[in-house]
Amino acid sequence: MSTAKRLFKTYLSPWLWVRDRDRWMFWSMPAPDREAGPTVDILRIGTCEDRAMPHNHQANGPLGFPRFMLEDLAAQGIEAGYQNMWVWMFEELPQTEKELLKRRRKNRGAPDFVFIQIGPIYTGRHYLGGHVRVIGLRENLGKRIGFGIYVLWRFIAKAQRIAAFKTIDYAGPEALDTFLEVALKTWPDTVIALYEPTTPILEGPLVRRKLDDIVAELHAAAARHGDRVQVMPRPELGLDWRFRISNSLNTNEAGARIVGRHFADYIVEQGLVRQPQRAEDAGAPEQVSSAV
Repeated sequence: MSTAKRLFKTYLSPWLWVRDRDRWMFWSMPAPDREAGPTVDILRIGTCEDRAMPHNHQANGPLGFPRFMLEDLAAQGIEAGYQNMWVWMFEELPQTEKELLKRRRKNRGAPDFVFIQIGPIYTGRHYLGGHVRVIGLRENLGKRIGFGIYVLWRFIAKAQRIAAFKTIDYAGPEALDTFLEVALKTWPDTVIALYEPTTPILEGPLVRRKLDDIVAELHAAAARHGDRVQVMPRPELGLDWRFRISNSLNTNEAGARIVGRHFADYIVEQGLVRQPQRAEDAGAPEQVSSAV
């Protein structure tokens, strides 16, 4: 190996595109104690929307809305369990019962509530694709530039509207439908919510027409699978930069706090909290409240 190549690999390469280890991809909370009081066990399916990012996109940013959701539920006396299944696209969802249980639930039993945060990835405009080095370069440059990334993103967004025509192909709802069928059959008492994607402030990062099509697909999928599959409306963040990072899409800590409260309120309002079994009902099957 030449000296120049060795120097590049040793010093410049890590500075450019080597990412920090993702601490939150498989973060979880233990299953709740069903006899101790009101409980809810949650399975979340998605990617980095669960982070409270600083000023730029960082997959290794602090944990976001799940932390605030669990805190809000705990403040109401509800013990919550939580698991995260890392899935980018509908095509990566488990398609069989064996795969579903193997991914996250083999020794845990059925969740009370599953919510799916997938969809925006199909609508993102990009130049260089999603290679791990490209993602690392994006995150490292954002950290190096600091708050200047807000200014840079104004130019990036304008350039995306003009020259970035690539988006990930959407293959249709078949994989989502298969997952829903498998999950509903495997977990007969579980309620599943399809989360409406957040709309960015800037016009460039996402193709709005395609985003609207994905939202319509989510509503159509929920209608095909009955009352136990719902569309969960996104929280109202408005066009307010106080709650977004520089790409105008992902949330910072203030935005994550609003999203977490939104999820906690939804869980309570939809009757997804399981009450402890009373002694006189010990011989009867335990009941799980279902969505209204």
